[in-house]
Amino acid sequence: MDFLERVKNWRERRKHVRQKVITTAWLRLAENTVPHVCVLWDVSERGARLSVTDMDIVPANLTLLLERNAPSGTPCRVVWRSADQIGLEFIGPSDPGLHDLIRRKSAPLT
Repeated sequence: MDFLERVKNWRERRKHVRQKVITTAWLRLAENTVPHVCVLWDVSERGARLSVTDMDIVPANLTLLLERNAPSGTPCRVVWRSADQIGLEFIGPSDPGLHDLIRRKSAPLT
């Protein structure tokens, strides 16, 4: 199957619609107290896509923060990786700020 056939036969498999957000976020990695900055490209009810500068430091599990000094965030699991981006699945209670972000981005513009 060539590329055009794959594109033609591609179907969306996500259960929740992604909302484009393009904002700064931070990753708390294990016990490291200094969060790492990243770019949050899009988010859904169950996950997110983001860019990181150093893929080598990103573990399988981490916490996504919407503010650098946030006391808590959203526990995540990395479900895919590319050269400069990762896909996250939320595996615990998510930060209420994520739901607000999704609501704001999915609301019709007036």
